[in-house]
Amino acid sequence: MLNYIMSNKIKKMYKNFLGGNMSILYLTNKYYKLEKKYNTVIIKDKYQNTKSFPIEKIDRIVIYGKKSISSQIIFEFLKRDISLLWFSKYGKFLGMLDTKKRINPTIHKRQFLLSENKDFSLNISKIFIISKIKNCRILLYKYNKKYNADFVSESISKMKKYISKIKTSSNKTEILGYEGNCAKLYFKSLNYFLPEEFHFTSRTKRPPKDPFNSLISFGYTILFYEIYTAIEYAGLNPYISFMHKARKNYPSLASDLIEELRSPIIDSAIVSSLRNKLFTIKDFDYLDKSGAVYLKNKSAKKLINIFENKINKTHKYYVFDKTFRESLLFQSRSLLNAIKEKNYELYKPLNIR
Repeated sequence: MLNYIMSNKIKKMYKNFLGGNMSILYLTNKYYKLEKKYNTVIIKDKYQNTKSFPIEKIDRIVIYGKKSISSQIIFEFLKRDISLLWFSKYGKFLGMLDTKKRINPTIHKRQFLLSENKDFSLNISKIFIISKIKNCRILLYKYNKKYNADFVSESISKMKKYISKIKTSSNKTEILGYEGNCAKLYFKSLNYFLPEEFHFTSRTKRPPKDPFNSLISFGYTILFYEIYTAIEYAGLNPYISFMHKARKNYPSLASDLIEELRSPIIDSAIVSSLRNKLFTIKDFDYLDKSGAVYLKNKSAKKLINIFENKINKTHKYYVFDKTFRESLLFQSRSLLNAIKEKNYELYKPLNIR
């Protein structure tokens, strides 16, 4: 049998799905080969089992590990503005195929000038970080309703005080310092609600040093490039940021926008999956030399499915119902509007309740 993962939107297209939401195909088996035949994408495994998908129903393909892709497919994707993202088998982003058709120099110029504007960048950074901390507090509060752990309640209270300090801060360095303190409180508290075998001592990345950090790092990477795509769809430049420092070859604006979304989308989904025993320690590779811990290829598919179920879930955190995936584009367009009008107050973050 073919070993592939489809988003719920792709699955629905065989039931006359004609909606306008993004359809994404994930490929995780290292033996896949992609070919084009007429108006379809043909996916073939090492046993020559095949599956076909109409090209016009695909918005993006996400590939993990090495795959064989025909030049016809690449040509067709460029012509149709279909993006193709490559990751290593352990979830490290390698690159993407993109036509850059949505580049808007006028907007990008204004975005750059505002990124250099101290007042705008400081105040919109406050919105990003305050929204992140609020969402983290709400998540801890919901989990702690059942357990009523004193140190978790104390962390929630301290995080609220840091929000007050951020509101009166006069520079981004200070804001990021307060955010770092809140992150330590948050992860220490979140650890309390995990099954014992997934307890961790601290947040580690590049590489993750334990199964929980491996899961959230993988999840954050998937979400990061969802946001990257939404930023480009909105006509913004992913490399011009307001809070994080600009770095060569790094889409730092996606780092700005992911902050408020980590806990409501990734953290909540992963904590729920662990509490429901969807993962065990056998789902991970442990690399002796570096001490890194990574999801196995088959286990990554489980996390992708969990992510897709979460990001396609409808919520009521705006004045109208949206899926989390639709929220990413709404968020990016909201930032676009703030940039156009040079008014940071027009940016509308996602705050859970």
